[in-house]
Amino acid sequence: MYSKLKGNIVMILFIGYFFIQNTVLIFTIYDKVDTTTLNIINQMTLFLIPVIIYIIVKKRPISELIALNPIDFKNILFIVAITFLLQPITMVINGVATLFFPNIVVDYITDMTVSPPWLVLISVAVMPSICEELMFRGIIFSEFRNESKSMLIFFPAFYFGIMHMNINQFFYATFLGMIFGYFVIKTKSIFSSMIAHLVINGSQVILLYISQAFISEAEELAMNEIQSTASIIASITLWAVISGILSPIIYLLFKGFNKHNDKNIVKPIFSEKQELILTEFDIPKDSGNYNGQKLEETELKVDTENNENDILIPQHEIEVKRNESRKNNFYFVCTTLIIFAIFFAIVTMDVISGKI
Repeated sequence: MYSKLKGNIVMILFIGYFFIQNTVLIFTIYDKVDTTTLNIINQMTLFLIPVIIYIIVKKRPISELIALNPIDFKNILFIVAITFLLQPITMVINGVATLFFPNIVVDYITDMTVSPPWLVLISVAVMPSICEELMFRGIIFSEFRNESKSMLIFFPAFYFGIMHMNINQFFYATFLGMIFGYFVIKTKSIFSSMIAHLVINGSQVILLYISQAFISEAEELAMNEIQSTASIIASITLWAVISGILSPIIYLLFKGFNKHNDKNIVKPIFSEKQELILTEFDIPKDSGNYNGQKLEETELKVDTENNENDILIPQHEIEVKRNESRKNNFYFVCTTLIIFAIFFAIVTMDVISGKI
């Protein structure tokens, strides 16, 4: 019902929809609304529509597809503190990327500052924290639920980075996406990643307004014009030092966060327990051995999950499952390469055309 291959297929379909949606916006409202309003419309049409379609197609309860479990106040405090203190590390990653690829995000958000601050916060912080998280820590995360924790954290984050469709944002968005996924796994709630996403984007908007209050427009333009490799390296060094100073605090916060969520270890992420892959399908490869015992030619006797009854699994069914698993792994690798190739092609065209 859920698989990493289906997760990749969802992502490929999403990329196709991304091009269609962007084309529609360009030919309809792109030049007719301000940047702030355009971003709100973009968030709603780009992410919420695919999420709704996914829920309709799956025909499953929303709470089974998305981790809508409540989150306690102490977790909220941990997440806000950890996310805020991780921002210097994000700045280091962004700075290194900026050495090779210009950062277009600052200019994009600066264009929004003509709008009221509360509307900019809704556009840049509130809407992405809901819409983007429902897509990546929601439906993509859901499809990877039966994989290892490392895959469950990495691939939704990797696709979250790709979704930004520019190489500068790709690196720090992927890093943050992994942190968001870790929060969801520990708290068993998508609300944790929404809160973290809100803190990251919201604090950037607030810092932008604060900087504008103390730096005139002329000074800001002059600073942008003299931006050099040396100044970027100096900025990276400064943020790296700050990150080093904060790292013991971040470590202690993560330790406290993990300890607080120890109680959630046996709690399911989704509302209904999913079918688990039976252990004999993971045995594997070389042998006809299971737990050190020779397999029968026709069937294998194993315990069910609750250890109350034994079941007999025909040997040919085991082989079928293994072959299906190998085939799915092959297609998963192929579709992952396709996704990355599309992203690489987009970035390459942008570099050639001078858009970034």
